[in-house]
Amino acid sequence: MVEACGPVERFSREHKVPGGKLLRVELSVEKNTIKGVKITGDFFMYPEESISLLESTLVGVPYRKDAIRKKLEEFFKGGVHLIGATPKDLLYTLKPDEDNPDHSP
Repeated sequence: MVEACGPVERFSREHKVPGGKLLRVELSVEKNTIKGVKITGDFFMYPEESISLLESTLVGVPYRKDAIRKKLEEFFKGGVHLIGATPKDLLYTLKPDEDNPDHSP
């Protein structure tokens, strides 16, 4: 038997990095937990397969800025390079903070 777990929220966001590249994310969030994420844009990540690895790493993470930040910090310590954007830009795209003066939507 499959029980309903509540509504799934879907988000699609874009962020143009000042002087840099475009980040685009599609998120599925259920019960304040990331259930799915797709990251695209005109940035580069090296090695290339790191994008799909990052997407799968974010599944199951609580949809809170502090939890996502921690997961991104752990991920990028592993020698993955983001070119044309920063992990901070990616965090902002995943979970915008309207009070953050460093980024505009």
